[in-house]
Amino acid sequence: MRAVAASLVTGRYPHECGVVVNYGFHGHQNCLSPTRFPTLGQVFREAGYRTAYFGKCHFGVPLPDLGWDEGIDHDEVRVDDGEAERIGLGHVPRGLRRDYVAARDAVEWLRRYESDGRPTRPTGPTAPAPRRRRGRCWPATTR
Repeated sequence: MRAVAASLVTGRYPHECGVVVNYGFHGHQNCLSPTRFPTLGQVFREAGYRTAYFGKCHFGVPLPDLGWDEGIDHDEVRVDDGEAERIGLGHVPRGLRRDYVAARDAVEWLRRYESDGRPTRPTGPTAPAPRRRRGRCWPATTR
C-alpha cells in the first residue's frame, strides 16, 4: 500500500494510520486496518450511498471490507502485448495499461448503471465556488 493512498482513504496522516512506507519496500507488508480507521467507502456506505471503486488500490484488504459495494481491484490485472493490441492499448507503456483498463471498466460501469434507489454522489446545497484574487484562489466569503 502506498502511504499517500492510506491518507486519501482515511483522511489521516500516514503515520496515524500506520502506513508509512510503500507496500513491499524494506520488507514491510503494510495493510490498512478498516476496523481501526474508517475509510471513505465506509463513510459513504454508512450514509446510504452506493459505492464503487475501480483502480489499483494496494490496500491489502478486500474492497467490500473498505466500504466499496462494487468495483474491481486492478492490482492483479495484467495486460500483455497481444491483449493490449486487441483492445487498442498497444501504444501505451506496459506500466500504465492497468490504469487505462481501470478507467475503461469504470466508464463501462457508469454506462450500465441502473439506480437501486441509493445515491452515487453527494447531492444538495453546494458551497459557492472560490473566487480568484490576484491569481490565487480564496474561499468565497460573505460580507
